[in-house]
Amino acid sequence: MGYVTRYPTEPDDPSWPEYNLAECEDTEQDQPIAGIKLESHRLDGLPPLVIGTGTFSNLYDDSASVTDNVFLRMTRLSLRYGVNAFDTAPHYHPSEIVLGKALKALRNEYPRESYQIITKTGKFSSMLKDHDLSENMTCLCVERSLRRFETDYLDVVYLHDVEFNSSLNPPAGNHVLALSDPKIAKEYGLAPEDEGKIWGEGDQRILDAMSVLRELKKEGKIKRIGFSAYPLPTLLRLALLVLHNSKEPVDIIQTYSHQNLQNTGLTAYLTEFQNRAKVQTVMNASPLNMGLLTTSGPPAWHPASPELRQAMQRGRLKIEDLALSFGMRDFGADSPPVVVGCSTLAQVHQAVASYVTVKHPKDKAQDERLQELEERIRQHIESKGFKDWSWKSPQPGT
Repeated sequence: MGYVTRYPTEPDDPSWPEYNLAECEDTEQDQPIAGIKLESHRLDGLPPLVIGTGTFSNLYDDSASVTDNVFLRMTRLSLRYGVNAFDTAPHYHPSEIVLGKALKALRNEYPRESYQIITKTGKFSSMLKDHDLSENMTCLCVERSLRRFETDYLDVVYLHDVEFNSSLNPPAGNHVLALSDPKIAKEYGLAPEDEGKIWGEGDQRILDAMSVLRELKKEGKIKRIGFSAYPLPTLLRLALLVLHNSKEPVDIIQTYSHQNLQNTGLTAYLTEFQNRAKVQTVMNASPLNMGLLTTSGPPAWHPASPELRQAMQRGRLKIEDLALSFGMRDFGADSPPVVVGCSTLAQVHQAVASYVTVKHPKDKAQDERLQELEERIRQHIESKGFKDWSWKSPQPGT
């Protein structure tokens, strides 16, 4: 197949195959569960579930065939369910290409305006040196994404994992404490008097890159701009930094692994993002904690410590099903859309079924039992000392 670079400075492989919808299977497994179709009631038009397409790559599964029709079928099934937004990134190589080919094959039934594309720029590997927010790289990356999706606009573009450029990041620990302890808030750069403070060159790079995205937004190439990161204090600090220095709030931000059985930090931070930093949309990614909350366990590159991995293993009760349901429960007046990575048709069905079970329970007793099991897992995690514990990002040595 040939290597397709994550960097936008080299051309894509022109021999990448197109999907042929006429040759694609369309079995009973490809049909949504009868009577289920999700609808958006949000001002931003986002559905309550968003399909994360980091799995449209070898990022989580080295054996995955990225030209397999299963990704076309998953995209079609998602759209049939009304799950009409997809999260991707150049770093999820070659997710943008695979998703772009799938959406192209489905264009007659699902035109461009019927779905949202959420992508990113600035991260081209897991190494610190490959997080480039320069104006040239940002523009090249956005232009390449437009070409890959054969579109003249992208719905959302994030600066990807901005903690790799941020001048101030928190250590590992319970980051929720910063919202109630003024001393910790000061250490994390969250004190009210520090809201507009630029802590170093990295912060300035982020401000400059947001200005570049803002210009591309004015040109109509992007509808909403923002950034993604793991540490909640970093996301809040940078959202406040942008608000105070540009006088414009961030349109959208995304965190991951912070509203799940192990860590519910986003519950505490949500009102801070919305009311204090004026962020319009907050996205909640990875209720499975990037594979940590699964029976098979996380991939080798997962940043969780050996102790945290062990704590999750000992607490399993078909944990992925519980993790999905827990991650989709309402935790505020404006619960964020949930970004769920799926690698099979069955996982798409499961994600939608979990959402419906939690949001519209038909059996109250069954839902209560489910919540009891979720609480047992939470208690187990707390007993191991990892409840609401966040790892350090970026990891030392990256």
